[in-house]
Amino acid sequence: MVEVKGTVSLDGETIPAGDIIFEPVDGMGPAGAGQIQEGKYVFQCPVGTKKVIISASRKTGKKGKDFGEDIMESYIPAKYNTETELLENVSQETENEFHFALKSK
Repeated sequence: MVEVKGTVSLDGETIPAGDIIFEPVDGMGPAGAGQIQEGKYVFQCPVGTKKVIISASRKTGKKGKDFGEDIMESYIPAKYNTETELLENVSQETENEFHFALKSK
């Protein structure tokens, strides 16, 4: 396990809160995961080539009709999570600092 860290933004704006997962490309072995807070993340991750999954939700301004809870929406495009195109190599030989400047379009 090694430390991975970096920043995440969408259209130049810091992502206030979200989740980031470094999942093995081959599907074998454990993933590394952490929380994005004020656009930054840091966590321990196994080495190897990883596909990076980034997700975040925000309030829609609507309330649920049953309990009055805030209705949330995912606002990170699918190409960064369910259909991720992001790949990174996590290594023991280098500093594992990855910065993701995401685009909504």
